[in-house]
Amino acid sequence: MSQVIPTLRSAALPFMFLTPKSTGAILVNDPILHDALRQAALDRGVTRIEYVAAVMLGTRYYPLDRVLVVRNGIPQIWDLAPTWSINGHELFFLAAQKLNAQVIPVTRENILQEPRCSNARAIWANRYRHVPVETRERILACLASVDHSSIELIGTDLRESVFTLACEAALHIDIDCEFVEQARIFPSSAAL
Repeated sequence: MSQVIPTLRSAALPFMFLTPKSTGAILVNDPILHDALRQAALDRGVTRIEYVAAVMLGTRYYPLDRVLVVRNGIPQIWDLAPTWSINGHELFFLAAQKLNAQVIPVTRENILQEPRCSNARAIWANRYRHVPVETRERILACLASVDHSSIELIGTDLRESVFTLACEAALHIDIDCEFVEQARIFPSSAAL
């Protein structure tokens, strides 16, 4: 089993997280939240990520300070800090109900689960890499004619470019695969 390697980025907290799946920049002040957001951004089932600062209940706004993701068409509110007072806990569930969202407890152990965590970190490290149009077309053409592929089949020389396209949501990679080069790569509906 591989060891989780801390990111250098955690020393630079807080910062803003942005992905094609997010509705706006999300303030990240916790390395676990950063890992969770990376994994959600690369998750094939996640179509939207947003920060919900507050929700109106009755005639008042109540602070929520949570991330909402839409996974497989179902809105889910992450409960990263399940330390609530009795009233706070009840308000949190009322807020989730108001947003028609499921409450999903997100634990440190789930987020740091391997190989998912290290794969997401390795892929996300390539998010700012430039991918030439010809390379982009070559990769997407490989995926256009099949249900899925892998970096091994597309070409290991294109590994970083595939990672960048995954960060752009132009394709999806199964980050749960032990060896990322063998992970299934799927075309994204956004790229078609």
